[in-house]
Amino acid sequence: MIKAIFFDMDGVLVDSYEFWYRLFNFTLKHFKYPEMREEEFNEKIWGISTLEAVQRYLPKNTDKEMAEFYLEKYAEFEKYFRTYPDTISVLKKLKEKKIVIVSNTHMEIAEEELKKCKIRSYVDILLCPNENLKPKPYPDMILEGLRQLKLKKEEAIFVGDTVTDMAAGRAAGIMTIGLRIDGGNRKIDKLEEIFDIAGVR
Repeated sequence: MIKAIFFDMDGVLVDSYEFWYRLFNFTLKHFKYPEMREEEFNEKIWGISTLEAVQRYLPKNTDKEMAEFYLEKYAEFEKYFRTYPDTISVLKKLKEKKIVIVSNTHMEIAEEELKKCKIRSYVDILLCPNENLKPKPYPDMILEGLRQLKLKKEEAIFVGDTVTDMAAGRAAGIMTIGLRIDGGNRKIDKLEEIFDIAGVR
């Protein structure tokens, strides 16, 4: 029996692509690095952790500096956040299940994002990388969610939309659902398709 649904946040529950693309380029420009075209952003940045992005493209700056800068500039770009049309209805229908978000975003920004999109109240556990939890594609956050809920791997599923998500799910040994992407145990085109997989009627 499926008792918990683990979700990636960006690109699955929240349409935050425009936010991150604009904020990342704004950050590059501010710190005197060349801005990035959308094609390169899609290929190299979207889906990876903030720390990894900083290490690759802003090597003179620390992850802490970036987190502080992002939080300082967050309000200037938050208008680009969008909750997908089906997100809240899906989360409401999953109310009997535990909802866990595993995101490569900084915890403070993830919290703000969920509040802005009015879905924080549906989330039981929010997990983001820290000194003890490596970012996806490592399985750490998924395994930590299972540990906190005292669940077996077969009692949960993970829904993601990037190759990073698929790799993390496979590494954790949990049933991994790709939203419009191959690489997991199953592929779905719409979020509501998880109802059948999770046994929700």
